[in-house]
Amino acid sequence: SNGRRKGSAMSGSHSKHGGALRKPTLTDVLSSEATNIDWLTKFFAYHCDGAWEHEFGMSLDSLAIPGWGLVVDLRGTALEGTGVNRSEIKKLVKSDHDFIEAYLEDDEFQATCGPFNLDAMVGLFREWATKRLADAPAR
Repeated sequence: SNGRRKGSAMSGSHSKHGGALRKPTLTDVLSSEATNIDWLTKFFAYHCDGAWEHEFGMSLDSLAIPGWGLVVDLRGTALEGTGVNRSEIKKLVKSDHDFIEAYLEDDEFQATCGPFNLDAMVGLFREWATKRLADAPAR
């Protein structure tokens, strides 16, 4: 386990919320109709299998710089092993608070961005992931 979610105030059993998760299909994930944030929730739910979300999963955090950080563990997904380790996906810096940096490391998509670049950062992951998911074997 990567430990990102352990000890979190949000960790715990989902049973108190009741009902099973409606699992999106790959077609749902590849659809271009959703907003970037809605797409991220579909990507997450598509990969939830009772183990992935506990062992690997993803995290979205606020950063002190200020900004956002996104880490998506690709292990256990169709995206595992699809990128070159330490490869930069994009670096766009306009100012100290208007930037996006994304790269792959150890089968994780890692990105940071300025406080107003969250949608664009998620969109960058979406573009990168959907290109690969469209060609990947079904889970």
